Amino acid sequence: MKAEPDSCPLAAITLLRSFALLSLLLAVSPAQLFAKTVVFEQAGFPVIDSQEVPRSALTRALDGMNPLFADLAALQKTETLADADLLVLPYGSAVPVEAWSVIESHFHAGGNLLIIGGLPMHVPVTQVDGKFQAGRPQDTYGRLLEFRHAYEVPVTKAAQFRWKDGYPLPAISRVRARRFFAVEGDLDGLGYMVDETGLRAAAPVIVADHPSGGRVVCLGFDPEPGYWESEAGVSLVRQAAGYARQARWTSRSRLCSRLCGRASRP
Repeated sequence: MKAEPDSCPLAAITLLRSFALLSLLLAVSPAQLFAKTVVFEQAGFPVIDSQEVPRSALTRALDGMNPLFADLAALQKTETLADADLLVLPYGSAVPVEAWSVIESHFHAGGNLLIIGGLPMHVPVTQVDGKFQAGRPQDTYGRLLEFRHAYEVPVTKAAQFRWKDGYPLPAISRVRARRFFAVEGDLDGLGYMVDETGLRAAAPVIVADHPSGGRVVCLGFDPEPGYWESEAGVSLVRQAAGYARQARWTSRSRLCSRLCGRASRP
C-alpha cells in the first residue's frame, strides 16, 4: 500500500516561513507598535492662514501616538523622522524651507504628513539673521505633493461638517472657521461643509495617497480663535492624525499578506 504524504512537516514549514517573513518585515521597516509622531514646534515660527495650535491641544489630540516635539534644527536631521509614522506641521500655510528636503524625502519614502490649517505648503518661510521671514504665496512646494492650486471659497454660516460617506469616523460637533480653502490636485475630500441645500460647499479635510505608500491629510481652513484647543478641534486633529497614520500600517499589512501568501505555497 502506498504511503500517504505526511502533511505535518509541510504545515510546520509553512508556519516557519510565514513567521520568518513577518519577522523580516518588522525588522527592516519602522513597524513598531508605538511608532512615534513627530510634531514640528519652533519658537518664533509664524502661523499663516490659521491660528496657533497650543502644545497642550496637540498633546491631547495625539495621546497614544507617542508624540515627539522637534524644533527646526532637529527636523533638519534625517534621524528625527526615522521610525516615525507621522509628521505634523501645525503652522497653517507656512513651509519650513530649511527642513523641506527632509520633509519631502520622508513623504516620498512612504512617510505620512498632517498639515493643520491654512493652504497646504503655500507660503515658504526662511530664517534670516535669526528671524523667520515669510515669502510670497506660491504653489511651488505644494506641487511636489501633487497640490496644484489653492484658493479661498465661500461657505455659509449654516453649513455643517460631515465626513465623507462610507468613512466610519467619529462625528465632529462643529468646524468653526473664518475662511475655507479649496485645493486642486490629485486628492480626495475626506470631510465636507454641507450647506442647507445639501451642497458640498468646501472640503476642510482632504487626503492624498502617494504611490510610495505615504499619505498627507490637510485641515484646510482658517479657524476661529480658540478652535484648535476646543473639544471639537482636538477631536478633528485626532481623527485626521489617526487616518493619516493608517496609510503606513495598511501598506505593511498588504505587503505582509502578499509575502505570507507566497510562503504558504509548498
